[in-house]
Amino acid sequence: MTSPADLIHVLVVDDDSQLLRTLSDILNLRGYSPHIATSATEGLALAAQSPAPAVALVDLKLPDMDGLELVSRLREISSLTETVILTGNASVDTAVRALREQSHDYLLKPVAPDQLLGVLSRASERWRRRNVEETLRHTEERSHLLLQSISDVVAVLDENGCMNFATASLEKQLGYAVEEVTGHNCIEWLHPQDTDKLKAFLAGQLAKPGSTGAIELRVRHRDDMWRTLACQVTNLLGRPSINGFLVTARDVTDAQQMERQFRQAQKMEMVGNLAGGIAHDFNNVLTAVLGYSALLLAREDLPSDLQEDIDEIRQAGQRAARLTRQLLAFSRQQPTEPKLVNMPTMLAELTKMMERLIGEQIGLEIRHEADLAALCVDPTHVEQVVINLVVNARDAIAHRGTIVLETANASVFSQINGGPPPGEYVRLSVRDNGAGMTEDVRARVFEPFFTTKEPGKGTGLGLSTCYGILQQANGGILIESEVGRGTTVHTYWPSAQGTPSRDEASLARHHASGTERVLVVDDDDGVRRLTAAILRTHGYNVTAVASAEEALQMLERPDARPELVLSDVVLTGISGWQLATLVRDFHPGIRVVLMSGYEKPPGAEAVLIPAMGPPLAKPFSAADLTSKIRAALDAGR
Repeated sequence: MTSPADLIHVLVVDDDSQLLRTLSDILNLRGYSPHIATSATEGLALAAQSPAPAVALVDLKLPDMDGLELVSRLREISSLTETVILTGNASVDTAVRALREQSHDYLLKPVAPDQLLGVLSRASERWRRRNVEETLRHTEERSHLLLQSISDVVAVLDENGCMNFATASLEKQLGYAVEEVTGHNCIEWLHPQDTDKLKAFLAGQLAKPGSTGAIELRVRHRDDMWRTLACQVTNLLGRPSINGFLVTARDVTDAQQMERQFRQAQKMEMVGNLAGGIAHDFNNVLTAVLGYSALLLAREDLPSDLQEDIDEIRQAGQRAARLTRQLLAFSRQQPTEPKLVNMPTMLAELTKMMERLIGEQIGLEIRHEADLAALCVDPTHVEQVVINLVVNARDAIAHRGTIVLETANASVFSQINGGPPPGEYVRLSVRDNGAGMTEDVRARVFEPFFTTKEPGKGTGLGLSTCYGILQQANGGILIESEVGRGTTVHTYWPSAQGTPSRDEASLARHHASGTERVLVVDDDDGVRRLTAAILRTHGYNVTAVASAEEALQMLERPDARPELVLSDVVLTGISGWQLATLVRDFHPGIRVVLMSGYEKPPGAEAVLIPAMGPPLAKPFSAADLTSKIRAALDAGR
């Protein structure tokens, strides 16, 4: 049985009602679906309904419209409708007019049933063919639009890698027009190191018809830069419609760069935390070594031979303290004392030192931009970065060469390659014409203890220290280098516009004794005993405990309540910051001084108590300790 979807809809328009009934009966008997109308207006209304008729039988003479005009109007409604003219007096002129209006046939009245069915059969077959062709055309157009609208490149390669087809997105991703690459082997644009990789991959896919595999390839962009494409390749060589490898490619260069930056940042953060933790613990040891060395050297009855030995111990401790400061700088936990700094003035003061460091064989040039902004940074940190970069530049130059230091105001609008965040900066660039770095070396230069120098000629902390200092200063550092052409290191220091200058009076050193009661809190036995001993030698009444909990118990005793609490920041249990907050809230008359190898403890909320100031940095000298205590006590009066 024929389904409604398979029926051929036939529109019959004639003002002869008897003929309409006869034709309708014949069409029904032969499986057609007739729709009859006695006027052109009625016929147009029926044709506009869905579905549009496959065939229209139109009388040449209608009461309200010429038949050929109706044919033209029907074609506007549906270009697929096959039209047949019904006429009682056919002539050559009638046939020509019918063909001009794209009427496909005509029938003479009276209509013989066999002739009618023959014409309808041919018209129905033409309609079916044209309908299929139109459906295919729409499908192809839709597929073409879909392919051209996606951002990924879709391409077809033959078994040798020649490009048979590519979508327009190829030009967006790689800069080449489709016409430029069609017929060419894709190896022409491939990175040399990836050629064998692709050949082996295609050979493997060739042996697995219908299979899909993934591969990443480096392809040369029109701008001569290499871009990384992630490709999905399906073997459709057995499909006549494709007859090749169907490739879908996506540019993942930027995504991989962001992923590398993220991983590098994670690694640097992890190593920084490790370095900071090691430096903190080591500073506790050095505090005891340097402190007790100073106490022994202060004794008048110390034999001269022992005095020399102890001084050697003290000097070794100071060298170790400088190493821990480098570790803390890398981990962004080094205590800072920011001041307004004029970069040209500072570099002028460092010029003689830099000239001695680089020697007579290497020239030194310093260039400044006019109207250079000031900085608000710790001057010692700037010196540390400059000296490290100059020494690295010196070591990169084999014999004769030049090191250029150049300053300029710089505006950064977007953060790239781990550089500084958007903002206003003073850029200090250090350029050498030395050996340069490979890509692998450049990727690792900020790792602590990584060095390309010979054993014993470098600690591997120079650039990692610079990195940490600039991160701590909310700046950034970028490196440009090419083997054989030298290296340029760009450092970005936030300019001081709108930055309040630090009150220098608050940094005045006091070195005085006292008689006040001081509570020392430190869980390191050596540091606790040393600190108490130094303060007692300067006249202070000292009580020492190992935890914040013990300190809080002492504070509740009126007879033992101190005028000042000196606490380490990192304690077991309640931290020094938390202890300081409790003292501020419940004993506001008691002064608090913190001490630590960190600027602030990792993961803690370092909320500075007003007038408390930054922590006392370990390792500290007796002068550092007593001046800090004296200043804090005097500030509370």
